[in-house]
Amino acid sequence: MEHLIFHSDLGDIHYWLSKIDANRPTLVFTHGVLINHETFDPQIKYFAKDYNIITWDLPLHGLSKECTGFTLRASAEIMQGILDKEGIDQVILVGQSLGGFFSQEFADRYPDRVKAFIGIDTAPYGRRYYPDKRLMQFFEPSMSSLTSLTNPWQIPETWYTAFTGLFAAFTPMTYQRMMKWLQPYSAADLRRICLAAYQAIINENRDIKRQHPTLLLLGQFDCFGIMMYYSLIWNVLEHIPLRIIPFAGHIANNDNPWAVNHEIQSFIEKVA
Repeated sequence: MEHLIFHSDLGDIHYWLSKIDANRPTLVFTHGVLINHETFDPQIKYFAKDYNIITWDLPLHGLSKECTGFTLRASAEIMQGILDKEGIDQVILVGQSLGGFFSQEFADRYPDRVKAFIGIDTAPYGRRYYPDKRLMQFFEPSMSSLTSLTNPWQIPETWYTAFTGLFAAFTPMTYQRMMKWLQPYSAADLRRICLAAYQAIINENRDIKRQHPTLLLLGQFDCFGIMMYYSLIWNVLEHIPLRIIPFAGHIANNDNPWAVNHEIQSFIEKVA
């Protein structure tokens, strides 16, 4: 994977690109809040032999953390620019958590550039899904404390990372990786990033027309907010296929990469 930089209005965006073969489908992997492109290492290792791969650090995250802000629209525009730069016409989107919201934003704005969407432990766009304050509970209980920009109780910064990791990870290995990803951030950074993501979801949510084959993957033990509720109701209301990933939490692609890779592979073979 080649490490590249895309210069955007928000700042430098870091992305990683495999050697492009025009005869192979391209997968774009987008991570969730507070983590980075490394969360998809198990998928890159598995899929790189047969597919073109793009992975990246969203604005404010990972090596792109010096960006000045975050919105889903700006992120979609950035990815459009990356695809133009690399001469890639169409992609299959794979998004975990916040990355699933990005993927829906991108697919709605640039439908001709998308072949399919795979959402991992994520939730849907659409006003009907959030008829009351449930949207405000999206990150509850694991994120609500982080969205405050003050720390009046002087909670130790290490508690923020440990607390977040416990809600996101199911296996000890994923928890260790989560601690590594969170290590560069202060508690203030964590709260600032969460607030930016939180506001983007709230402000940019809208009704969209789904035009692409879609698959939902949900960790069996996902306890991150009410993510499980949203995945299940999304499946029921829109008849979108849902696969439960056993022995996995909110970062199912790390907790049980074998099962996630198998589901992605099977789905792609049907639609690509």
